[in-house]
Amino acid sequence: MKSTCGQVQPGAFVGSDQVSIFLKTLLGALIFALLPMLLVGGLIFSDSKEQILRERVATLERVAEHQSLLIENYFRAPFRDFRAVSEGLLGRSGFSLFPKITVDPGNLAYIQARGILDTHLQSLLKSRVYRKIFLVGEDGHILYASTSRHEGRLLQATLPLAYATAFQGALREGEFLGKSRRYEDFFLYREKEAHLGLIGSISLRGSKNEVIGVIIFEMDLLPLFSLVKKSTTLGPTGDALLAIAGEGHALLLNPVGANLELALKVRDSSPPMQAAFRGERGIGVSTDYRGKVVVAAWRPLPNLGWGLVVKEDQGAVFASVKRLEQQLRLGVMGALLLSLLFAVFAARSISRPVRELMRGSEAFGRGDLSYRVESRRRDELGRLAQAFNRMARRLRELTASRDELNQEIDFRKKAEKGLRLGNAVVQSASEGIVITDTSGLITAVNPAFSRITGYSFQEVQGKNPSLLASGRHDKAFYQSMWHALMTTGRWNGDLWNRNKAGKIYAETLSITALKDAQGELTGYVGLFSDITRRKVDADRIRHQALYDSLTALPNRQLFQERFTQAIVGAQRSGDSVALLFIDLDNFKDINDSLGHAAGDCLLQLVAERLLSTVRETDTVCRLGGDEFTVIMSGLQNPSAVRRVAEQIRLELRKAFTLDGQESFISSSIGITLCPEDSQDEETLLRYADMAMYRAKEAGRNRYQFFAEEMQTRVSQRMSLERDLRRALGSDEFVTYFQPVMELASNRIAGIEALVRWQHPERGLVPPVEFISVCEETGLISALGQQVLHDACAKTAEWHKQGASLFVSVNVSPRQFEDSDFSAQVSSTLENFGLPSDKLLLEVTEEIMINRTNQTMSMLETLHGEGIHIAIDDFGSGYSSLAYLQELPVRFLKIDRSFIAGLGENSRNTVLVDAIIQMGHALGLKIIAEGAEHQAEIDFLKSHDCDYVQGYFYGKPLPSAALGKMLSEQGLNPG
Repeated sequence: MKSTCGQVQPGAFVGSDQVSIFLKTLLGALIFALLPMLLVGGLIFSDSKEQILRERVATLERVAEHQSLLIENYFRAPFRDFRAVSEGLLGRSGFSLFPKITVDPGNLAYIQARGILDTHLQSLLKSRVYRKIFLVGEDGHILYASTSRHEGRLLQATLPLAYATAFQGALREGEFLGKSRRYEDFFLYREKEAHLGLIGSISLRGSKNEVIGVIIFEMDLLPLFSLVKKSTTLGPTGDALLAIAGEGHALLLNPVGANLELALKVRDSSPPMQAAFRGERGIGVSTDYRGKVVVAAWRPLPNLGWGLVVKEDQGAVFASVKRLEQQLRLGVMGALLLSLLFAVFAARSISRPVRELMRGSEAFGRGDLSYRVESRRRDELGRLAQAFNRMARRLRELTASRDELNQEIDFRKKAEKGLRLGNAVVQSASEGIVITDTSGLITAVNPAFSRITGYSFQEVQGKNPSLLASGRHDKAFYQSMWHALMTTGRWNGDLWNRNKAGKIYAETLSITALKDAQGELTGYVGLFSDITRRKVDADRIRHQALYDSLTALPNRQLFQERFTQAIVGAQRSGDSVALLFIDLDNFKDINDSLGHAAGDCLLQLVAERLLSTVRETDTVCRLGGDEFTVIMSGLQNPSAVRRVAEQIRLELRKAFTLDGQESFISSSIGITLCPEDSQDEETLLRYADMAMYRAKEAGRNRYQFFAEEMQTRVSQRMSLERDLRRALGSDEFVTYFQPVMELASNRIAGIEALVRWQHPERGLVPPVEFISVCEETGLISALGQQVLHDACAKTAEWHKQGASLFVSVNVSPRQFEDSDFSAQVSSTLENFGLPSDKLLLEVTEEIMINRTNQTMSMLETLHGEGIHIAIDDFGSGYSSLAYLQELPVRFLKIDRSFIAGLGENSRNTVLVDAIIQMGHALGLKIIAEGAEHQAEIDFLKSHDCDYVQGYFYGKPLPSAALGKMLSEQGLNPG
């Protein structure tokens, strides 16, 4: 919309005029107020800094001059004093004889001479300048000392080396001040308090200018330090340093009383001190021995050969300048702040009305006619603001009616556009849309509605959407839907409906109440999508996750869910739950003989029979393989479980038709009850599994309820397994040997190796108690290898001693599952040098029945190497002539159950005779085991049995005991 104010563009009043009004006022005030202050302050600061530096340098120069005179006078005084003393002493008669007087407190001449010295020296000792005075003869003996305990002693033996150096210096030079190349000429004395001293000496000469003695004195330097300190006007960082030329050692004169140790350790090789050593006098700014910048004055001490530097830290010298600088800076900043405040006030008072008018013009340029300029000024700017406000009010009145008209036109255009857009959205939406009036009767639908339901708009217009109801939802479902619509105005959910063709489909539906601008209900709109495929896919995925793909029975996951639900329900109702664990007997035989396809068919038939046997409320599951479970819940009388278990057993005993032929299986069923046995899901499943294995052990084709002793047996078995694993690593297994007699010669022809367990607590444990556990746990391979090793080793040893015996070793079918078993046997024979035909491996008939290609290959390999194979316990199992002809068997061992009572039991007599005759006919050697009586031996011998073993000839014995038996028969085993 164009403004009635004309072609006024936004920002037209923003320009250099507005900027100049504010900034020129502000900058002018700052420049005229600040520049004079900066100029005056700079001049004051520069002049003050130069004046302070000049004054401080002059002060240091005066201090250095004064202190150099004090130091030279202080060190010049001792020589003046002692020259006077020496002249006075030499002028007296008899003093020249003093060095020749023996130092003896009882010698009158010594007493007189010492009195003369005391008279002349006591005044010097009282001055506090001298701490010690010594008169030393030309030979180095102390003739007189201010402390008489040194008199009569050799100088070098009683005093430090510095005194001897002073003595030698006086002999050589006449006078000597202790300033040698070593700073150690200065000493610290720690008697009652710390003293810093200096050693000096002067020679005494006779009438012929010969040296007749030396006066050595020690000066106390603390009076010098006190004198210097009193004459010093240095600041807190100022000090004076006295240094020996060429050595870099310095003596801190001010302040020295605070730390004598520091006075001895300070070194100064700074530029000012080096200039003093060169004989120069000067002042200036330089660095000191600490590397800090200082203001210094320096003087040489030519009479002493020393240098003096008086200095102060430059920072301390200019501290007042810094304070002045800070004050000046604060003053300038304060003035600047006041000037800035004044300038801002002046600039704003001028530019504010102009900016108000500018903003008003910009607002008009944007079309904002409601803007009003605020101004209470009574000058020209104030009157201009009032005129602007009157113009704006009139303009608003002229444009108000036109704005209302334009708004109405815009509203109608937008409404029409919204309707067209909404209609396009509804028509093109992929979701079905249905609109009803307040009574729920259909007033509009979109094409997607017709595509999903099959109904056209003409068919559903004025009808209730309930015509789509599928009948799957009850009345309460729809009541809940309407309650949500009435209370919240919205409902969302999934439901099943029926289309025009009668097909039920799933949809997700959202219903919203429609209201007008006054909030009154005008109808309802429903938005829905067909989710049938998604529902079907979800159900299929769930079915695959929870059901067995082969039998369509619930799998282990769903079994756990339903078993948990059954247990929880039983806890609430007080009823019992039974769990039946079913395992098919000899299912492996079906798979191996008829193939896996037949096995799968059998499992499907088993599932059908189980479902037909149990109640509809029971759950049949397949856990995996040939294991099934039945969950029986709601039991008030647990005895009903026994009837169901018996029906299952009988039903599964019936013939199954597989590949056109009848096949038979049986089942072993373990049963546990909740809450009688336990209320824990995992525990109950474990108990049912135990009971099932107990049913298998009892002969299969039966059911078995869980009992407490089963848990005890399992615990004992686990304990036995732990002990077996420990025993294998602890050499607790020992090999016994039982003799095998040749009946024709009545001599020991061979031995059988039998393992025994020497348990540390139970003693000797027979194989019947642990061999089966070893086979189940896989420990039999390691145990069998140990027995084979011991048997071959001992038999080879007896062979070398002359006993030509064969040894038989029992081999478990599990050992043949090891692919390198035959290689282990060959390697063991080779290691001990035992001929292969002296080894007899005993295998059971089980290995022949369940033989595999690997087993047959190993037997052929062992036979080809000359190793004999024997069938153990022949006649007790599935004995067949067919495998005797097919396999490389050399020996048959008749089971002990047939040998017992031979001669008395006519049936056993016939069977044993038949076995012997059959074996001989096949070219096999026969061994009878378990013979205990003479009648049995006589029968076997009369029927041409080849070998026999049993308690009649001897029990299994340790190797040592068997060796003794062999010796008794003359086999000379060692």
